Amino acid sequence: MHGLLRVAFVHLILAASAGAQTTLVGTPTLLEDPVEGDVALAGDLALAAGDHLQLLLNYQEDGSACLLDLTAPKACLYRLAGGVARPIGVEGELATAPDGAAHPFVLLRKNHRLTFLYDGQVACRGWDGSLTGGKAGYIAPEGKVIDPYLQPMAAIQAADNFMREQDAQHMWTPLTGAWEIESLRDDDQAEAMEADKSANAFSYQCVGKDGPSLTVAEKDLAFWSDYRIEASARALGTGAIGLALLARDEANYLAFRWASAWDAGPRGNRAEIVEVVGGEARVLAERAGGFAPDQWYKLSAAVCDGHVECAIDDAPVLEADAGRLGAGNAGLYAEGGDRAFFDDVTIEDFESFRERFADLTRWEPAGGQWSLTGTGEAQCAGGGALVSGRPEWTSYRVEAAVVPGKAKVGLDLARQPDGRAARFRLDGQKAQLLLAGPEGETLVAEREVRVAGGKPVRLAASVEQGFVQTYVNGEPAVEGLVAECAAGGIGLYAEGGKDARFGEVRVAFLKPKRPAQVTREFAKVSDHPEMAEWAGSRAPWVQPAEVKPGAEWWTKGDYFGDATVAFRLRFVGLRDGLVKVTLNGAPERPEEGLRLVLTATKGSKVLKAQVLDGTTEIGQGEVELTTSSCQVRFARQGAHILVSVDDKPLISEPAPASTGAQG
Repeated sequence: MHGLLRVAFVHLILAASAGAQTTLVGTPTLLEDPVEGDVALAGDLALAAGDHLQLLLNYQEDGSACLLDLTAPKACLYRLAGGVARPIGVEGELATAPDGAAHPFVLLRKNHRLTFLYDGQVACRGWDGSLTGGKAGYIAPEGKVIDPYLQPMAAIQAADNFMREQDAQHMWTPLTGAWEIESLRDDDQAEAMEADKSANAFSYQCVGKDGPSLTVAEKDLAFWSDYRIEASARALGTGAIGLALLARDEANYLAFRWASAWDAGPRGNRAEIVEVVGGEARVLAERAGGFAPDQWYKLSAAVCDGHVECAIDDAPVLEADAGRLGAGNAGLYAEGGDRAFFDDVTIEDFESFRERFADLTRWEPAGGQWSLTGTGEAQCAGGGALVSGRPEWTSYRVEAAVVPGKAKVGLDLARQPDGRAARFRLDGQKAQLLLAGPEGETLVAEREVRVAGGKPVRLAASVEQGFVQTYVNGEPAVEGLVAECAAGGIGLYAEGGKDARFGEVRVAFLKPKRPAQVTREFAKVSDHPEMAEWAGSRAPWVQPAEVKPGAEWWTKGDYFGDATVAFRLRFVGLRDGLVKVTLNGAPERPEEGLRLVLTATKGSKVLKAQVLDGTTEIGQGEVELTTSSCQVRFARQGAHILVSVDDKPLISEPAPASTGAQG
């Protein structure tokens, strides 16, 4: 172990020394357009072996910049400040050997992530959030930068339910195979169907062939990266269905491929992540089990930082590292001679974070001496934190493998630049939740946990609107509201001792809660009065005998465990009013259950809130609004009752044991 640690220290020192010698090699040629938000610097490079040039993003007047230093075929990303360059990524190599000919390049910034692609493949990656704005440019004492341009990158958000005429314009471009919009039904009544009388009249159909069939969305948006595609899919026979990521063309893409359970071939009855580069396919991950023909499934595939995650009906099934392709279109994939159908496609930005500690370029030390062990771990001597992430991160879960040694160890959540954070700390057999900051630490909650001394543990914690829940080896530990910490990055924390080690770290962002879906056709109560009781916007609620002020509406189902009622409250200050919302109650016993009572007074923007368990008050608060409306959230989460107004915590109290309906 000591030998490995010594090697790791030497590696870091050498990397820092190399960075200090990297400076601008000339006067930059700057593009006219400013860098604003996420961008791609693109064009062509003509390089011979050994040619040296530099690309710049976020170049400031004081000379600070994100710098891509390229000595063909080696490339590395740096942060340049005060004339000194610090590596913000690991050195990589061009996949296509420099031959003097022009090849396309892209230097892509998305949030803190930087990716340099040459001839369509990733050469190196970096991570930096210290610089914004500025200019883009290049310095080319050797080689040529041809026709460079700056492409602004908007948020990725696309959806298609294929409800259109068959020949209408759409966003899909087939690369291989025959694709068309078709009626979902394939029986004798299909031709007589009325599109506006069906909940799902259309889908996108592929008539398969021997090889893969591929269609992509928005073919001109070749700089898409870090996104998720989701679609409903079904196939009729023994072929395969799936999704495509980072597709440049029919010979370069990633595919989530799922084969039929009826397929007895060598690649049948299984799910795969396939990487296709230059027409050569390589299976990165696979799992046995195929789909049942003629049944709809929800497929999803996501990529971030070259890591792919795939799910079927929201259940994770495969993941793999796929670092060669860094940008490209999302698409749909089919294979085989039978027809495949796709519907309800959504494409949106996706972010995740995964660290295996091959390097420390995405981390900033905040106290302590941090080093790499050489075995996929970061080690801390003394006390301090190792920090990463973005200040804008909200609603996420972080997990880390930890070997405490003789130290107190933990995780920081929603950490801000001043060091303020919600800290989950493991001190021997005691789990603690604290508010940490420049003023010190304030204990929020603590409890005893069972941990085997000296053994590795898995720590996990989530934060959502300042409410933190923690786990030790998968078992709940402590939870509580840390209202000051709703957004921010992450930190690995160690205090005392010299042997605390942290292994693989993962951050996953929590999916927004989905409200009940209403079939649009049946929601037209005037056209279908017989549907009003169960399919309209009031479908989940039992209508009172007389609809009038003060009447109670109750949900039709019972809700167990965590539950949330969220709604917008209007006319605060414009009239006197009282609103009562019940969690885990019963219509036949309306005085029981957990109740939120909101009181507004005419002429005042102060909204008063009270939480009752039956007739006993368990929490109260008030907030002064700036407008006459607000968003209210009343939730039972874990062992707590939470009330927030406009996403700001107002009440947090321990929850009594009860179940039932909402009202």
